Amino acid sequence: MATSEPVKKLLPQSLMVLSAVAATTWSATPVAALQIFFGQDAGLGKDTRLVNRPNADAASDRFLSHLVDVKTEDFDNFRSGCYDDLFVNISKTDSVTLQGKGCIRNFPTGTNGAGRYPLSGNKYWDTFSNFSIILQQPVAALGFYATDIGDFKGNLTLTLKNDTTATTLTIPSTPNCPDGLINCQDGSVLYFGVIAQTPSEYFTEVIFGNLGQMGDFFGFDNLSIGSVKIQPPPPPKAIPEGNSALATLAFGVVGVGYHVWLKRN
Repeated sequence: MATSEPVKKLLPQSLMVLSAVAATTWSATPVAALQIFFGQDAGLGKDTRLVNRPNADAASDRFLSHLVDVKTEDFDNFRSGCYDDLFVNISKTDSVTLQGKGCIRNFPTGTNGAGRYPLSGNKYWDTFSNFSIILQQPVAALGFYATDIGDFKGNLTLTLKNDTTATTLTIPSTPNCPDGLINCQDGSVLYFGVIAQTPSEYFTEVIFGNLGQMGDFFGFDNLSIGSVKIQPPPPPKAIPEGNSALATLAFGVVGVGYHVWLKRN
């Protein structure tokens, strides 16, 4: 049976109205990605410890505000000296291992004479070579402070690994010595934090890569790991009154058209 001309005209208009309703009611879910927190404060020289660190401290505060059950290691309970591997009981239930050469340094005041120093307490992890943090169980978030990065035009990279993926990030730090070892601003401080957005991004190993021309000594302190705050799901969105009226009108128009078509056929 042929469709009458009035219905042919009504059906496309009805579908257009229904499409408009659908477009205002549904939205796409964004793709998950790692959330990064970064802040850096320029140094005042190799013998001067930064007391005010507004950028680094603000990044730390933002990072920690997203977490619950945070554990932080400041290395103050370790004996000073050098290690190939450092086993850290960061809490009663969590432990990490720093794999790679490094030294626990003790400087209650001032710096080590080259721009590195603790960010809290008296001690920090001082390292030159690449090293890894091996986590006892998958974690969603990790953050830390670092001092005096970039004496040799260097950058620090982090590779986050789990059983199936490896993601490498470059920390966007400004070199202390942009011209090699000329015009240096030793003693800089940065904070870097990363939070996984989905369980598939949780990681069990973090590899620190040192990309300086000759490698780069830096200080590492206040290592934090934690769980992401669980946000309650938002309440379902009610369809605005206008959209509801449009939907009712659309279905009504379709019904009238169909009734006309039946009578004529």
